[in-house]
Amino acid sequence: MTASNMQTKVFVRNEAASNREKHHDEKTLEYNETNIVSRAYLYPYGFMLDTNADDSCKLEVFVITKRRLTTGQILECEAIGVMEQLEDEVQQTTKFGHISLFALPICVSCA
Repeated sequence: MTASNMQTKVFVRNEAASNREKHHDEKTLEYNETNIVSRAYLYPYGFMLDTNADDSCKLEVFVITKRRLTTGQILECEAIGVMEQLEDEVQQTTKFGHISLFALPICVSCA
């Protein structure tokens, strides 16, 4: 993904309205485990396949859509915004928090 082309493929890890956080190997996309989180995801949540964050993990993304997306689905999206999330242990050990992106599906049938 470059500044002139904000389109990228997103792997959906977690479905909207679910309080289950599914973990996948970011290279093979193989399912690893599921954890319960305190609040349900408002939007489908996953990671951008062709990116890496400073911690060598894929950049995480919320896909802003009303359409139901399922775990394991891969779709083309366009990044539209950035959100910094601060967590207690991150605030104590690093200067910056956790970064997530917001994206819109590009395909008409996914919007």
